[in-house]
Order: sequence, then structure tokens, then C-alpha cells
Amino acid sequence: MAWVTVIGPSIELAASGRATSRSPYPEKWRRLIEEGAGDLSRNGFPGGHFHLADELEEEALASGLRDVRVIGIEGPGAQAIEISRSHDPLLIAAARTLAEAFESQPGLRDLSPHLLAMGRTSGP
Repeated sequence: MAWVTVIGPSIELAASGRATSRSPYPEKWRRLIEEGAGDLSRNGFPGGHFHLADELEEEALASGLRDVRVIGIEGPGAQAIEISRSHDPLLIAAARTLAEAFESQPGLRDLSPHLLAMGRTSGP
């Protein structure tokens, strides 16, 4: 959703200097919006499930893991770095600082493009 509504139009603006209208949600994304389940397509977007961090934590706990921790991997600055395609070490350091500061904060960890769930098994 972010690509169609924000990232794609932002890249177009950066490349051409002119704003484009945000794309409406494609019909095939209705299931993604309503259920969080993506469809594998020939056009490149992988199938998968789009979780909120709390949902992923609940699934990890339900699977039998304990001491579960869910973090945002890239953090809220990741999309800015992706759109700008910047290799500026100061900007990358700033994005990393944001990622580390908010990786576990409820609500803000959901702004990361990817989440990681960790937990322990009840083994020996």
C-alpha cells in the first residue's frame, strides 16, 4: 500500500520534478487491506501476510514460544532512505538512530517495513 500511495508517487516527483496523483488502491489489494493477506503475482509483489507487531507477537505466543519480543528492523526512516536512494552516511546514520530508538516502541515499530519476532522454546 505504501508503494502505491506514497513511495511510487514520491519517486516520480523526485525523478521528474512534477507531482503525480496518488494511485487509488488496486482492486486486487482489497483482500490485503481487509485481511492482511497478499497474493503472489507475476508482476513481482510477493505473497505473504502483513502483520501489525502486536498480531505477530500474538501468533508467536500462540505457537508456543515464550519471552517473545517483536522489533521493527529498518525503522521509520527506511522509506525516506529508499525514496531518496541516498548513500549519505549522515542520513543513513540518522535512519539507523530512528530504527534503534523505536524498534520496540508500540505503534512506532509498525512503521518499519519489516518485523522480526524472537522467542524461546520450552525445550531442555
